[in-house]
Amino acid sequence: MKKIFAVFILLAFVGICDTLAQKHNHNWCGTSYADEEIGLERLVRNRANLANLTLKRMPIMWTPLKIHIVNKTDGTGGVSPIRVYEMLCVLNEEYLDQDIQFFVLGDFNYINSSNAYTNPGGASGTLLSNRVSNGINVFLTKEIGNGSNTLGYYDPSRDWLVVREDQVSAEEAATIVHEVGHFFTLAHPFRGWGQSGYDMAMYGNPAPDEDSNGNPTELVNGSNCTEAGDKICDTPANYGVGFGWSGCDYTGGLMDPNGVLLDPDETNHMDYFIGCSTDFSDEQKMAIAADLASRPNLHTSEDFDMTPLTDVEMVSPIDSENLPGFATVTFDWTAVPGATSYVIEIDRFVSFIFEPSIFTTSDNFIEVSGIFDPNKNYYWRVKAIKDGYFCSATADDSSTGKFRTGDGSVAVNEISEVASYTIAPNPLSTNQVLNINLESTGNFDANINLYSLSGQKIITDNRTFGLGNTNYEMSVEGLAEGMYILSIETESGVLNEKIVVTK
Repeated sequence: MKKIFAVFILLAFVGICDTLAQKHNHNWCGTSYADEEIGLERLVRNRANLANLTLKRMPIMWTPLKIHIVNKTDGTGGVSPIRVYEMLCVLNEEYLDQDIQFFVLGDFNYINSSNAYTNPGGASGTLLSNRVSNGINVFLTKEIGNGSNTLGYYDPSRDWLVVREDQVSAEEAATIVHEVGHFFTLAHPFRGWGQSGYDMAMYGNPAPDEDSNGNPTELVNGSNCTEAGDKICDTPANYGVGFGWSGCDYTGGLMDPNGVLLDPDETNHMDYFIGCSTDFSDEQKMAIAADLASRPNLHTSEDFDMTPLTDVEMVSPIDSENLPGFATVTFDWTAVPGATSYVIEIDRFVSFIFEPSIFTTSDNFIEVSGIFDPNKNYYWRVKAIKDGYFCSATADDSSTGKFRTGDGSVAVNEISEVASYTIAPNPLSTNQVLNINLESTGNFDANINLYSLSGQKIITDNRTFGLGNTNYEMSVEGLAEGMYILSIETESGVLNEKIVVTK
């Protein structure tokens, strides 16, 4: 990616570190008030160190994420890598206007621990042994383990994030956007009013002079904004009125201690208005920049190509294709310009949460054996990624293909009597003849069948092959343009090849 120019800025910020870690649109947080104080200490240090410091910033601050996918002890249950990439694409979209982009540090780290899988807070030793010092550690677990509906949290004492795996997707990426905000010292705008928002029956209306933790209640006029709430002045007074509020326009009538109606920012990423978050305030962005600048281990001079990858076009098997066998399946897709690798997932269910098998390859095809049962439906999908960056033209570039395995009578893609073979030309046009040339070590009878991708038998013939070299010619005249499966079936095995017919 071409460098644009270096920018010198004076980083001044007002902020507060809050270690509460919960998605903006849910009611429960996973961190104690004591943890908030740890964040406050870092905030004070950042302010003292950076308030009068002029820093050089690159056009893009590239920040490493170390992704830890936590499985059960038997290695099953972990979140889909494709869903991780899709979530991170949205994370990058939300931080791009701050010139901050995240890249995956090395390979995903897989942790096989049933305890950490369901109770990461009770398995801190396991998490600690996997933590790295040169990236933001993100642990993806099945549950949070505290008995509530916490979706994630930031642990300031260990400086890591935990995100529940049902929040790992493009659709639920607001959770990690929110948690990364906590990582970079942002508090909830309603800080001080507990985990369930303002209780009008308990505190009355107008609000009292002090919040539930004995801090000054933030006033709508902003006169005490540096000491109340999140201590950021361009996030309006907010006492947690987003909890349970329907829609993105608060009209609940709660007043501050001066009797002035609250007018919160329902779109702020750090708030809890369901489905409304779209941005950070300017002062929040300055706080994020200041904290990132204070962490030299979290940005790199390396520059990554941010050109979005084009979508993956799946070739086969797709469209409910019926395969002749089940022992080995070859998956094909078009090569994506710029992609350095592809992640492939295969599962019995389209949700890819049953028993997904995951593979990575640098080719635009992969042959998979030993995981399929006969006469079963399977789904597969593939995502293109490239070194350091993984966003496509759309947040979700993974299409889904469906196929059904055969009954096992053609389970092995070889015939014991065949020493070598060629099938050419391929692709071929309808005015050409397909030549099937076999070098045989003995005599055998074969059924030669051509199937459509839907499993329909288009051409069938019986042939005896003798010792040595035999050439068999198959006419494809009259066939529709497309892909077919050529199957040579014998008592000792089968040969399957994809044939492409053009005009």
